Amino acid sequence: MTDPRRAVGARGELLAAAVYVTTGHRILGRRVATPPAEVDLVCRRGSDLVVVEVKRRRSAPPGVPWIADDQVERLYAAAEWLRRRHRWARRTRVELVTVEGWRPRRRGVL
Repeated sequence: MTDPRRAVGARGELLAAAVYVTTGHRILGRRVATPPAEVDLVCRRGSDLVVVEVKRRRSAPPGVPWIADDQVERLYAAAEWLRRRHRWARRTRVELVTVEGWRPRRRGVL
């Protein structure tokens, strides 16, 4: 039996990946395991390495953060770990994509 939350998360990641592909990014990996954290999407656009965290909710209550500070720190550590392994990367960004219903929205750099 599969966990329905994982299936919902996977659909959110696919929607987010579609947004990045349509804006000229190449998807290098999904659910990439690094020592500091699992990264939902790793993308490339030119010499930019983009680490993407995807959060999906049915609705977003006002004032409730999408992501905790400690998770942001782990994502930056994961981005640094990935950057050292991708020598072509000149810049590294950590971005958040939120998905409410079927609408992905790039929230920008964390």
